[in-house]
Amino acid sequence: MARKNRFSSKVVKPVSNRSDETTFDGLPQIKFDSDGLSKTNITKSNGSKAILVFSNEKKINPLKLSNRQRKGKVFPEWFPELYKYNENIAIELARALLKILQTKNWHSAIPLPFKYLSQYIIKNNLTSLSDIDLKTFDEVMSSVVHSRPRATFMNLKELILMLPSVTNEAKLDINSAHYKKPQIDKSKKSVEERVEASILNSDYSDYVMFQIYAYGNACLSEINEAITQTEEYIDEGNNQSFFEDDGNNTYALLIKKGDIKSYDMAIQMELADSYKINKAADLIKKGLNKEQYDEFKEEIFASNYSNLIKSDWPTDLHCDEYVNFLCSKVIPSALKNCISYKITFFTQFETNSGLRIDSVLNFFNTGHKSNSAIKYLIPYEQYKVEKYFVYSCFYKTSGDRKFTGEGIHNIVLGRTLQFDFLLLLIIAAESGRNKEVIMSIPNYVQGIHILENDDLFSTEDAVELIGSKKRGHAHRGAAQIESFSVPKTSVLFEHLVQFNNIRQGQLLSRKMFFAETDFFKNWSDIFPKLTEIKNKNGSLIPSLNSTKFRKVFAGEMLLNWVSNIKDKDDLIRQVAADLQNSIPLVYLLQSSSAESMMATAIVGLQMRFVEHHLQVAANLKFNESPPKSKREKRFLCDCTDPSNPDFEDNLNVAFCKQYDNCLGCSRAEVYAEHIPNIIFRCFQYEEILQANRDLYDANYAVKHLRANQVLDTFKSKASHGNTIHADAFNKAYEAWQSPETYLLPPLIHINA
Repeated sequence: MARKNRFSSKVVKPVSNRSDETTFDGLPQIKFDSDGLSKTNITKSNGSKAILVFSNEKKINPLKLSNRQRKGKVFPEWFPELYKYNENIAIELARALLKILQTKNWHSAIPLPFKYLSQYIIKNNLTSLSDIDLKTFDEVMSSVVHSRPRATFMNLKELILMLPSVTNEAKLDINSAHYKKPQIDKSKKSVEERVEASILNSDYSDYVMFQIYAYGNACLSEINEAITQTEEYIDEGNNQSFFEDDGNNTYALLIKKGDIKSYDMAIQMELADSYKINKAADLIKKGLNKEQYDEFKEEIFASNYSNLIKSDWPTDLHCDEYVNFLCSKVIPSALKNCISYKITFFTQFETNSGLRIDSVLNFFNTGHKSNSAIKYLIPYEQYKVEKYFVYSCFYKTSGDRKFTGEGIHNIVLGRTLQFDFLLLLIIAAESGRNKEVIMSIPNYVQGIHILENDDLFSTEDAVELIGSKKRGHAHRGAAQIESFSVPKTSVLFEHLVQFNNIRQGQLLSRKMFFAETDFFKNWSDIFPKLTEIKNKNGSLIPSLNSTKFRKVFAGEMLLNWVSNIKDKDDLIRQVAADLQNSIPLVYLLQSSSAESMMATAIVGLQMRFVEHHLQVAANLKFNESPPKSKREKRFLCDCTDPSNPDFEDNLNVAFCKQYDNCLGCSRAEVYAEHIPNIIFRCFQYEEILQANRDLYDANYAVKHLRANQVLDTFKSKASHGNTIHADAFNKAYEAWQSPETYLLPPLIHINA
């Protein structure tokens, strides 16, 4: 008996899906019959009736049906391929289409936003509609070739706004966008000119980014270490102070002794006193009302030091040891009855940075500053300013100069805007966001402190930092929300917590996480000049521009050796050496490789060829264990069918041995155990890049890009992806550093 035609209206009576049943997300339900078909009665724009048909069977392609079979029916052409890619996404879009057709008749513009969005989802490997944001919206619109882009713009916006899985933040951003007519450049430019003018060449090179990242991390590590050591020194309880019995004499003896250990002990005394008096100053400024503070100030100018802490002061100030230390010992002995000392004291006291201990010590008549001891003081002061790399990044420390600007102690203890600046550098480098976004991060979001704003969608314990950036297409200056995740186990998060602890005490009212002034501008010229950040040709970069920052990989290797630096010279030597060859630099700064390779590929290859061959076709098994059955193991993956590879068109081989093309082949399966090998292979690619750029571009650039794409995707999508990646990286790097260890055989080429 002949099989009945499943698409014939004579066999299956059309069933409307316009159900009165309510759903939690506001979209109509979609129902499939026993043949896997969903049929809905619709009306076309000309008033004729038709049947909208969806098929949930992957093997069915309605586009291959005859005209007779298709007569009187409408088949959304985007649905079969999208359903094959991701059933959940396809069904949600289908339900959105049903929602639209409840109030609109079918016409040629209706399916266009679905078509363009589906193509984007598949091409960019989106796994959920929650991944859609304003950037997605812009990129989808950039692919529109229809003659009526404005209508598609509005229809696409309507579609996205009704999708339940799209986040509310994304919907707000997209809803505020308005259509901007594309500007057509009628002038003809060569490929080389387009590459030269493209953004690919406008970013800092990996060579420059490595230096920015290294020096910024070194400074932050130094601040963190100084704060931690000072707090431990104070907590020990046997620390000596200039303002305690015998403390001044001990300090003078240390300086006179003149060795590095003695110098470091003297500096620690200074840092401890600076820490305590500024903690006290912060508490007083926060705890006293205006009337109480004015009385406090009057008493000091009158030299009435015996009873500075008044009975009407808050109890916590009465009990605080630092407040008592400042009021009973520091102020009387340092200021005495000198009006100029008092004016300077309050000038500093009322700033956010706070009191400078070097000024307070100058007020205090220390015995070591006699004419006989001054010869010991000069080399000590020079040692102090040269000791800290962070200070040398903002102020010149050589020659016979008077050291001005922020006090070295406040910089080292993180009380100045230099701390904001350094954190911005690292956040920009690790997130790819520019200064506008970072400086717009609020201190609280919906009543929750930003460092307690858990990233609910992260595979690891992390916080979500939220900033904003004005976009040209945003309505009336509206801003696009941009967020990024920071793992709580990361070094960056430690720095953020340290920074916040200081600023919470310093600032009376703090709406933004960072200072509400352009602190980046303050040192964007000075920092690269004093650190001597160089281009690869040896020329110094004149200034820092956050829009040119590349997102860098916060390499475990880099952080390991940064934590072990001893001084500025040691750091410079290590950076210089690693820039020569010892660190696989392009891998360390992952995103840079993609950009440089694309710039080369645009010149050397046709874009259609590039788009085809850059795709990662391997199946990434994020949260699965390899099968226990017999496996066809390869260098970078397992192979499910070596006799049928598809990394290139029209392959005709009995058994594939092209193991370096696996990531571009759909027969490949990548598990967590393969990640160390892939990283090791990236090291090998980088080695060839440094030795012979032409050879690299011709034979390895595309393979390198695929490998980096696999690593990026695995790290972001796998459970505990960052941990898996970190462990794999360490394993690969240990093998790379050992001449006797090879995770993979070397890459051998006739021209290498």
